[in-house]
Amino acid sequence: MVQLDIREPSISEALEKHTALIGKPLEVQPRVAVASRALIGRYARAIGSRDPLRLDPSYISGSAWGRAVAYPTGLHCFSDTMVVPAIAGYHRIYGACDWTFKLPVLEGDAISVAARLSNVTQKQGRFAGDMLIEDAEVTYSNQYGDVVAIARPSIIQASRRAAVENGKYRDLAKHHYDGAQLDAIWDVYEREGNEIQGMKPRYWEDVSDAQDVNPIVKGPLVLEDLNSFVGLTAGTPMYTQWSDYMRRHPEDVYWDPETGIPDTWQAGLITDRIANAYGWPAAHDTGTQRVGWLDNLLGNWLGDMGFLTSLSVRLHEPMLVSHTAWCHASVVDKRIVEDQARVSLRLWCVNQDDVTIATGSAEALLPSRRSDIQMPLFSKPKATEPRA
Repeated sequence: MVQLDIREPSISEALEKHTALIGKPLEVQPRVAVASRALIGRYARAIGSRDPLRLDPSYISGSAWGRAVAYPTGLHCFSDTMVVPAIAGYHRIYGACDWTFKLPVLEGDAISVAARLSNVTQKQGRFAGDMLIEDAEVTYSNQYGDVVAIARPSIIQASRRAAVENGKYRDLAKHHYDGAQLDAIWDVYEREGNEIQGMKPRYWEDVSDAQDVNPIVKGPLVLEDLNSFVGLTAGTPMYTQWSDYMRRHPEDVYWDPETGIPDTWQAGLITDRIANAYGWPAAHDTGTQRVGWLDNLLGNWLGDMGFLTSLSVRLHEPMLVSHTAWCHASVVDKRIVEDQARVSLRLWCVNQDDVTIATGSAEALLPSRRSDIQMPLFSKPKATEPRA
């Protein structure tokens, strides 16, 4: 294959082309079909979790579930929600996602995925001038046909050429740490293992408004973190897979000016030179990682008996390799709705310079000591044997 001179469409052309796709099914090729114990554990490790309900075989067998329970955002392994079609010359940037969780994903569940584009709008921004904001809806169903979750991502399509010219992030740099900063990070890592709620129920009655959740830390971000998460949730086409992909989608190929070799634009997550070619100062996280980290934070706090029903995250600033994310949550409301004990939480992440890089909200069900309150433990929604 030789490099083609592919014209970048104008923003109005791109808007018209993608507006025509609204409501139509989008191509989704799930990378896996079954939530195996190995997959559940790999995702937990990829977001840095130490929760034994996902990782420890003896703990899992003795739990109320009797089998591994996936993190709700572990559905990224089936589709990472980056479903909007590519546009020649434009880069897809994860802006936000609103998740609704209806049922847990248990070891052995088979998951199918459907996606559609729900809205496309044009927006002016400092990063790349005229950009498209594309909203999609991704539906995940289990082997019984029950919807287990719906994700509504918001993805930015920005001209790479314009982003480089505007240089919004040209002053953003990798971070150099001193010993005190690293010690503060290690201290939080050490404490986290003792702050996982686990089998001990966190009763709704024991939660107070404005109660802070014990924070967790992720970082400093290194390439191994990115390789683990991206390899599991998005994958990278290689060898004949890459050859087939770039022939079908020549508009989505990065041509290395130094070597003349075609590469994937996704490699900008781990390669500074490719990241620079779309206006980013260095390799960086995927955005979906931060969503997973906040899921990890909430899972630590909710324990085995809690159930996350919604998670909304907005991404504000890039997180480069070498940066660190401090993940926080605070209870803002608790209430009884019909026969369920609910809590609402505010979420936020700050980096090593105390800059807010993500905000969000969540709702969850907790067990209650009241006999008239339904337990949020879906340990046996339907009888099935886990698959290998």
